[in-house]
Formats: sequence, C-alpha cells, structure tokens
Amino acid sequence: EKVLGKLFGKIISLFYSGYFLLVASFLAASPILYKWAFPNTPKWVVMMLSLSGTLYFTRVNLRILAKYNTLISMLILILIILVLTVYNDMRFENILPIGQTNFTRIFKGINAAFLPMIGYEFLLVIYPKIKENPTTIFKTMSLINILVTGLLTFFVLSMFFVFSPFELRTLKEPVLYILKSFDWNIIERLDIILIIIWVATVNTSVINYLFFASHGVGHLFHKGNHIKAANYLPIISTMISLFLTTPQKLEWIKSLLNWMAYVSLIG
Repeated sequence: EKVLGKLFGKIISLFYSGYFLLVASFLAASPILYKWAFPNTPKWVVMMLSLSGTLYFTRVNLRILAKYNTLISMLILILIILVLTVYNDMRFENILPIGQTNFTRIFKGINAAFLPMIGYEFLLVIYPKIKENPTTIFKTMSLINILVTGLLTFFVLSMFFVFSPFELRTLKEPVLYILKSFDWNIIERLDIILIIIWVATVNTSVINYLFFASHGVGHLFHKGNHIKAANYLPIISTMISLFLTTPQKLEWIKSLLNWMAYVSLIG
C-alpha cells in the first residue's frame, strides 16, 4: 500500500490471498491419497482429519512454522534414498535422442511444469520479517531454487530411466509405480512409505499457503490479526477441496492457478 496506494495495494493483497487459498485447496484435493491409500474412505473424512492439524498450524507464528517446515523437509532425503534403490535396473537409453524436440514443445512443457515450482512468492510476505541483509536473503533463495529444481530434475530423469516414453503417457503417478514394483526383505510396500512422505509434505504446503493467506486476509479485514482469519480460512479451503471431485474440475483450477502464478511472478 505504501508503494501503490491504498486501493491498488488492497487489490493486490486480495489477489495474493485468494491465490494462496486456491493453491491450498487444489493441493488438498489431490486424488493420490484417496486412490492409493484410502480408496473406500469418504473424501470428507480424510479432509476433516487434515483440517484439525491445519487449524492449529495456521495460527502459530512464523518461527514455529519455519521449524516445522525444516523438520518435514528432512523426509525428502528418505524419498531420494528410496528412489536410488531402484537405480540398479535403469535404462539410461530411454532419454535418447536428446535435442529432438523443438522450442515450441519445450515451452509448452515449461508451462505444464510451472505449477510444481511455485512457492517463491512466499518471500513477498516473509521478506519484511527476515532479520538479514538483502544479499544473504538473495543467496539463500537462489540456493533454495537450485535445490528444488535439482530435486524435480532428479525425479523426472529417474522416471525416464525406468519407463519408456510410451509407458509414461499412460502412468499418472510413475514414482509410486516404480516403488511398488520393488520390495526389500523387511519392507513389502515401498509405495506406502512414499505416500506417507507425500502426505506430510503436501499437508505442510497446504498449511504454508493457508498461513500466508490468513496473513493477507488478516491485514485486509482484521487489522493485522491473522489468527482471526486462520479460524475460518482452513474451513473455506476444505469446502473448496470437497467441491473439486472430478478430473475436469481439478484441471480447470490447475489452469487457473497457472495463470495466477504467472501474474504473481510479474508482481
């Protein structure tokens, strides 16, 4: 508001708050958990269980949320180790030939892969609260972007090393199929471990987005008190997630979020 004026500042704050709320709803509505772990459990039951934890963490302060994120991020190391266990049966020739695709298809692929890369916009909210010089903040954020890009690249390449391009067109969750096809002597279903890690990380992302959405709504309507907004935003997010019951609805909101993500990048 100090930069753009009171009116435009409030409009931008409302846009980002709505954007964070929709991203949280989209992540919570992901069908992977219901398809692989609880196919016979009503969706609203799982959503209500998730809501209880979300209501708590969206009310905490930023320091506690950061510690929780650090704890959950350690689970990604387990995920990397699980995928590395299947590297003795890789077909590296699947990525060949390299460079056969034109730039038009590459840019279409970038657009499709843009949504998993979002999260940088959190810096817009937490930047004033970080007690560090701008150079250190920039270096830290750059390192985080490199790590996220490297992690996603690792998983994508792993999928190509295991499955042929034709097989990848028919598989919705290739990482789960990789781990389901392998088993250790002491662990029969590696894919279940992956689902547990996935639920923890996705739920953390939902909490993060609702936390920042509550800060925006709290600033707009509750005189900066985000706890008041945190009392009802998780419930609204859950109701939106329950509405997203079909692949068509999920695809529609995904396209909307892609557009909003590009706008937030410009902002």
